[in-house]
Amino acid sequence: MIGRISYNKFHNDVEMHIRNKNANLSTQQNQIASQKKVLNPRENPIAISQGSRYASSIRVRELYATQNRKLYDTFQAAEGSLRQSIEIFQRSRELSIQAANGYLANDDRTVMAEEVNQLIDQLVSVVNQKSGDGNFLFGGTSSQREPFRALQTASNRLRKDVITQVEYTGSNRVSMVEISENELIPHRLAGNEVFWANKSRITGGASGLTYSLGEDAVVKINDHQISLSQGDSIYAIVEKINAAPVAVQASIDSVTGALSIESTKFEQLWLEDEQGNVLQDLQVIESPFGPYNVHPNALNFQESIFDVLIRLRDSLFEDNYELAGGRALGTIDKGLESILNSMGKMGAYSERLSFTYERIERYEIPNFTRQYDESMSIDLAQATVRYSELQVALQAAYKVGTDIMTTSLLQYLR
Repeated sequence: MIGRISYNKFHNDVEMHIRNKNANLSTQQNQIASQKKVLNPRENPIAISQGSRYASSIRVRELYATQNRKLYDTFQAAEGSLRQSIEIFQRSRELSIQAANGYLANDDRTVMAEEVNQLIDQLVSVVNQKSGDGNFLFGGTSSQREPFRALQTASNRLRKDVITQVEYTGSNRVSMVEISENELIPHRLAGNEVFWANKSRITGGASGLTYSLGEDAVVKINDHQISLSQGDSIYAIVEKINAAPVAVQASIDSVTGALSIESTKFEQLWLEDEQGNVLQDLQVIESPFGPYNVHPNALNFQESIFDVLIRLRDSLFEDNYELAGGRALGTIDKGLESILNSMGKMGAYSERLSFTYERIERYEIPNFTRQYDESMSIDLAQATVRYSELQVALQAAYKVGTDIMTTSLLQYLR
């Protein structure tokens, strides 16, 4: 007995295999065109998630690399400005040594004074230079305005206005920038540290031996807040200032009993009463906001590199060779030391930035790119071979299907 044979079964089987082969070929073709393993997130959610993380890591590091290139240019500009400042101070030092010669005539020192005056003008121009992005180099976080403002008065000797004071108008905060994940370095230094010639000291104009704080207060020293409590004496205030993470040393003047605050490094003292009037009551400052708020009764020992050169120029004009070649020379050396220290810092930051940029460009980006390719990208050679295999398989399916479809049912009944 001959069993029943369904012709539709052959037709459906052939049609199913041809559809599968077409689908596989289409998928392989799309993968080659896009060069991606996964075309639809639902096909492989894990691979898509990993690929997204790798792609995000690559983009972040490319942004770091681009930013670090610009930062390196900024550091190079800052180093150039510091180098010019060093040259100006070295020339001023030479003039100070020459001025100490008691055999020089008054006219000779006048010529030297005129040269120092030109050096002062040049130094103001140098410290107010901008980086390639249009921001000032030495204003700290305040990079949109000139960090140093020159005040001028008329000079009878030179018959023109000359600089008699230079004020720092920038910020006492150092601008920080992230050069890699969780890796920060200073970006723009504060000019009232870079171009300062001495440790600063301010001693209040009033005795604080009987002082007692009437209410809780907060003082700010060089941008560090220090909380004080009601009833604190001057001894407690000194103790709390010295315990704060700020580079100053507080003490009580042994003669006047006044509060004295001295920086432990070359920088300007920036004193403020943020809450209450503690420093104003002790006649350390006369207004809440710094830095040019020192009380007129206070003893103020602060000296920028501009003060050093201005004093040298004036002593030369006055033919005071002892001052020009004595104290002036000592403070010039200190100012030069301060700039050289800043130069060393900038060099160290540049080297660190260079190493970080190289690490990102040579190792991190290629590594994440390789991981992304392994997760998301196809091997083009293998994919091409696979595509050819699928084409052959599809052609074979068509051939077999054609042979089966042309076979008559009567052939099975013979």
